[in-house]
Amino acid sequence: MQKRNRKQWMAGVLAVSMVCSLGTVPVKAKQKLVKPAIQKVYSASQGQLIVVYKKTAKAKKYQIQISKDKKFKKRVKKKQAGAKVTKVTFKGLAKGTYYVRVRSQYKVGAKKKYSVFSKVKKIVLKAVKKTVTDTKNTATPAPTKNPAGNRYDDDWLWDLIFGGGGNGGNTGGASTPAPTAVPKPIDLSNFTVDRDKTTLFYNGKEQHPSMLIMSDDYYYLKENIDYNVTYTNNVNAGTAEYCIKGIGNYVGEIRGTFEIEKIWSIILL
Repeated sequence: MQKRNRKQWMAGVLAVSMVCSLGTVPVKAKQKLVKPAIQKVYSASQGQLIVVYKKTAKAKKYQIQISKDKKFKKRVKKKQAGAKVTKVTFKGLAKGTYYVRVRSQYKVGAKKKYSVFSKVKKIVLKAVKKTVTDTKNTATPAPTKNPAGNRYDDDWLWDLIFGGGGNGGNTGGASTPAPTAVPKPIDLSNFTVDRDKTTLFYNGKEQHPSMLIMSDDYYYLKENIDYNVTYTNNVNAGTAEYCIKGIGNYVGEIRGTFEIEKIWSIILL
């Protein structure tokens, strides 16, 4: 009996020795990244899409994506939301069918990891019907007599012959020019950002990844004419931020982040 116990003890010591010599370390179980669930997708006004989703535990951020492509291969619009946000709005969208999905962002160690995407939801945005004025049943107002002269204010023939001026009589005068229409600024906050995905490494200088801004009608905007880009925390390794701000005929902002990787030195002995 003692001989048998001795053999078992020797086998245990041998197994421990083999594990230590091979440098085997128990593998930590992978953390399950819980995906969020979309609760509702709806539109409250023209060109607007609102996504409401349920938060997940320990998620740091959420990424919301919409696209007219069911497989999310073309023209994907993205938005980042904080851990406490559960509703995100997209504006300036054209009519058509849109597909929506959401995923959670977690911090695993020093790295950022994403969960799988939620179940895709579909919504159809319709164009708003224009109001048509019924001209047949609208009475034409009678012309107003100008007390300063013997003509009517809406007498276009008088204006054509004598120059008008709105002061009656045949004194003439230059007509008042119509006001020039000022174009309405275009909101670029939902435009597509095509950023260079090349890995950036710390070099002690400011990092400026190249990027293109594309409008909903496939027009590429021009930097310093249509928009400006500012950066923060873009020198040291870590997460840098950029802000695209519309200028000229454009308004609104697009914010995003990119990573600057460390350079690891290898010392040979």
